[in-house]
Amino acid sequence: MAGDGKLYPDVKQKIDDLGIQDHFVLPGMLDDISELLSDTYLLLIVSGKEGIPLVMLEAMALQVPVITTDVGGIKEVLKEGINGHLVKLDDQFKDHFVRKALNLLENRHDYTKLAEHTRPSIYPEYSLAHMGRQYAQEFESLLKSNGKLV
Repeated sequence: MAGDGKLYPDVKQKIDDLGIQDHFVLPGMLDDISELLSDTYLLLIVSGKEGIPLVMLEAMALQVPVITTDVGGIKEVLKEGINGHLVKLDDQFKDHFVRKALNLLENRHDYTKLAEHTRPSIYPEYSLAHMGRQYAQEFESLLKSNGKLV
């Protein structure tokens, strides 16, 4: 679990209280998440509010299946049962997360199917080259609309 938000001390304490610290890596904030993601089997994103999380795209590029709350723009990228799992943010979302995670941990075929679809589902639309072209086009459009294209 990466990051160090306001709930980090509570999460760490709960893990310690339950005696399950051998099952967690808590590195805090990381400058380069790719090393951690390359050793990750499954990414869980439990945000209540989100756009399109960069960590989700990074995980998918490394063929790490994602289970995430269905909030913000996430479903623009993640398609239920095809390249990951979406969980409705409701009173039972914790149970839904656990059920979907256990299914992937217990069913190698389902896991492999999702993992194989993660990377191709984000390319080329979320590749660095494509996003760079989109930014350049947007900047050019803004400059043209202000009559300042050089």
